[in-house]
Amino acid sequence: MLRQVNVRWNFCGSNLGFSCFLRSWEKAEGGAMLLGLSWPSRLVYTQGVFSDKFPRYIAVTPWSAISSNIQESRLTRRNCMNTRTTRQTYSSDAALAGIWREHHRYLLNVAYRMMGSVTEAEDIVQDAFARLLRIDLTEINDIRGWLVVAVTRRCLDELRSARSRREVYVGPWLPEPVIEPENTALDPADRITLDDSVRMAMLLVLERLSPPERAAFVLHDVFQFSFDEVGEIVGKSPAACRQLASRARKHVREDSSPARFQTDPVDAARVADRFIAAATNGDLQALMQVLDPNVAGHADGGGVVTANRVPLVGRDTVARGLIGFLGKFNATLKPMNVNGEPGALVLQDGKLLGIISIEIRDGLVVHLHAIANPYKLAYAASLLDTEMVTDIKTGTPPPFSAASRQA
Repeated sequence: MLRQVNVRWNFCGSNLGFSCFLRSWEKAEGGAMLLGLSWPSRLVYTQGVFSDKFPRYIAVTPWSAISSNIQESRLTRRNCMNTRTTRQTYSSDAALAGIWREHHRYLLNVAYRMMGSVTEAEDIVQDAFARLLRIDLTEINDIRGWLVVAVTRRCLDELRSARSRREVYVGPWLPEPVIEPENTALDPADRITLDDSVRMAMLLVLERLSPPERAAFVLHDVFQFSFDEVGEIVGKSPAACRQLASRARKHVREDSSPARFQTDPVDAARVADRFIAAATNGDLQALMQVLDPNVAGHADGGGVVTANRVPLVGRDTVARGLIGFLGKFNATLKPMNVNGEPGALVLQDGKLLGIISIEIRDGLVVHLHAIANPYKLAYAASLLDTEMVTDIKTGTPPPFSAASRQA
């Protein structure tokens, strides 16, 4: 069932109204057009505010249906900027759609590694493309470079604000998990590349860096930008960026697992399967056999759902805590890679209750990261085409988000 809502885009004081449709549980065929951009991606929330029941996909009426309104808005914007002597030209719809298809995934990869949140990353990328619509493309020599600058600078602004918000976050803050379910027709442009730089442990290390250190490390070490290019993006000299990346690298080496401890993926999958089977069956002894003596478990409920606000440490404590939790909520675990590593979905009557990332070293589970905050599960639930156990109140932003602080 389609539900029509009205969305307004502001150009220099002139509101552009266009219709969009929220579609439940299915993807709009062939994508849709947002101001001339191909728009196949799933949206969980926009500008920090959730809309109705989740998950939802968004589809916008075709460009042709709103082009006349857009032209009127552009004329209004030109009138507002009548001091300019040059007349701005606009590229074709096909060119804009091509730019989206070519660069969206790359930008989403950059933004997710900067933010640790799919929904925040998507929001930032959308904003960059919206800004691009108001610029004469013929004046830009490097479209991808321009978009990377726009995305990174917006990420830096958001990270500076996020640091203060996360200081008052209830319990441990964990990154928003990324999964790739089988038999899911996810558009390649919407996929986040899963490699070592998005492992849960790595994202937590990046979270402890300063925003400039994180930007320097992500852009140079992950995406191979030169320090001259990084300096132009973050507004610092190449030498300063080299120092930022060096400090970031030191933190990564100190806080992440050495390469010699990395487990073969096949062996890790076997350990994860044993862990999941033992936990689901309530077999305490079998579960303890796959846990490291110093195993630790962190849970992120975000103050929305009940979760331990301090980590569980030790084989016996973690094993009993996990089995007790699954028994209390009559929940089961289902294998699912999380951020490129072994993990599990926590399901209650087929609904998503949580996601667990399982870190394995030397054949034993050394760390569990459990995400139960429903605001961080909505994206995964949309990919799984399933409901969440904890519904999200209509129209409310996540606690401690920028939108909630403005409310």
